[in-house]
Amino acid sequence: MQELSDRIIVLVVAANLAVVLFFVTRFVQMCLWAKWVDRDFTLRRILAIRRMRVDPRIIIRARRRAIELAVNISIAELARHYERGGDPLRVIEALRLSRDQGRLLGWEGACRIDLAGHDL
Repeated sequence: MQELSDRIIVLVVAANLAVVLFFVTRFVQMCLWAKWVDRDFTLRRILAIRRMRVDPRIIIRARRRAIELAVNISIAELARHYERGGDPLRVIEALRLSRDQGRLLGWEGACRIDLAGHDL
């Protein structure tokens, strides 16, 4: 009986360790990817984004796209827009399209249009 309870304890500890290792590995991978995209992504900033209940991967993708398109949008603005229910990638693409068409559309205006549910 003692052997059985010892085996169960070992299995539970091993399962917990595997789960923790999975999440730590995933988080470290995301942090490295974020650092590659932009030096402004620190561990503290990623944790703050996570605390806001925002998926950091979406913000990282949006920041990467903004840098590619030379659109100067901060990480905080991207996270804030996503937190309000908007789609930062869609807004960045709208800014690119408006710039290509010669129209002036700022970040705030594009965010308002996106949050109102209209097509950008």
